[in-house]
Amino acid sequence: MVFVRAGRVFEATAELVFLLMLILMAKGYTVTRGRISTSGSIKLAVFMTVYVLTYAALFIYQAYVRVVVFNLRRQR
Repeated sequence: MVFVRAGRVFEATAELVFLLMLILMAKGYTVTRGRISTSGSIKLAVFMTVYVLTYAALFIYQAYVRVVVFNLRRQR
C-alpha cells in the first residue's frame, strides 16, 4: 500500500513538472528568449500554485473516498 501511494505521488509530481515545462516552452523560454517577463513569471507562479493546490486537494479527497468506500464494503 505504501508503494502504491508513493507511486501516485511520484506520478503526480512528474505530471506537474511536465506541465510546467510545457508552459515554459510555450512561452518561448530557452527557445527564443532566455528570460520571462515579470508579469509572465507572476502569472505562471499563480497558475502553478492554484494547480498544485487543486491537485493536492483532489489527491487527498480521492484517498478519503477510497477509505470510506472500503469501510462501507467491509461492513456488509
